[in-house]
Amino acid sequence: MNLKVRVSKVVMITASTIAALVLVFYLHQNDSKLKNSYNNAEEANPYRDAQLTFEIISAPNNTYGYNIKMNGRIFIHQPNAPVIPGVEGFLTEKDAQKVAQFVIDKTRKNIFPPSVSIAELDSLGVLITKKEELK
Repeated sequence: MNLKVRVSKVVMITASTIAALVLVFYLHQNDSKLKNSYNNAEEANPYRDAQLTFEIISAPNNTYGYNIKMNGRIFIHQPNAPVIPGVEGFLTEKDAQKVAQFVIDKTRKNIFPPSVSIAELDSLGVLITKKEELK
C-alpha cells in the first residue's frame, strides 16, 4: 500500500472517531438539558394548584363525554371517546369519569397535551367495544 492510501485511511479513521465523540458529547448534553427542563417544568407547573374539575356530558347514541374545567371555565371539551374513530362517547358515565380524572391527573403533572392513548384507555378498563357485542 502506498503512503497516500495509508494516510487517507488514518485521516478517515481519525475523522470518524472525532465525529463519534462529538455525537456522544452532543447526546449527553441534550440528555442533561432535557432532564433540567423536566425539573424546571415541575417547578414552574401552572396547573399544580389550579382548581380542576370535570362534568359528564351527553354524547351521541346514549354515550358520555366530559368537560374539564379549570377555575370554573371549560379547559377541555371531550364529547367523544378520544383516539377511537367516530363521534360516540363512553358507554357509561363511570368510564367517562375515569378518563376525565386521568386527564386531570396528567394536567396536574404538567403533561401536555394530556392526550390519552388506546393502551391507556385499555389500562383504565374503558376501551370501547361495540354495543352489539355487549348484548
